[in-house]
Amino acid sequence: MIDRRNALDFVVVRDSREQLPWCLDPLVVRVGALTTGDYSIQGLENLVAIERKSLSDLVTCCGRERKRFERELDRLRAYPHHCVVVEASWSTISAGSWVGSITPGQALSSIASWVAEGVPFVMADDRGGAQDFAVRFLSSIARHTCAKLRAFMPGLAAAREGSQGTAAASPPGCSRSPWRLIRSQPRC
Repeated sequence: MIDRRNALDFVVVRDSREQLPWCLDPLVVRVGALTTGDYSIQGLENLVAIERKSLSDLVTCCGRERKRFERELDRLRAYPHHCVVVEASWSTISAGSWVGSITPGQALSSIASWVAEGVPFVMADDRGGAQDFAVRFLSSIARHTCAKLRAFMPGLAAAREGSQGTAAASPPGCSRSPWRLIRSQPRC
């Protein structure tokens, strides 16, 4: 469970093409169009991207959909905060319990190659582990980004005060109040 004392108000964006959406409780999720990835943070869509892969998706991406997936990985690498979260473990892939022409060795070598090219793969064991990782990853990025913005805001506020006579507010999505949940969807 996420530590609610240090959490921030932010909204997760789930790509409208995502076919098997995660439950990211306690985070608020809205559906939108993302250029890259399946999940991001509202307002940071050009900085944050998570690509979700089930085991069957991953095997397909190692085989017949490889060229398309590698173009996706090329786009993903341009984001400062990015990863592919796999709903399977390394040992599950090693066992090769799928039907198809891709061998476990080919799948594992593909993953190793993509990691060597700068794309982190998180082997989350299962769907629940993947959802938990995504909540923690997105929350950490939101927290760190807001801390950086707050550090920058005093100078910005002073500049605005001198020109407009008013101070700047907290950065968008960076509430100074305790954890506050605004539900836009029912609990998972």
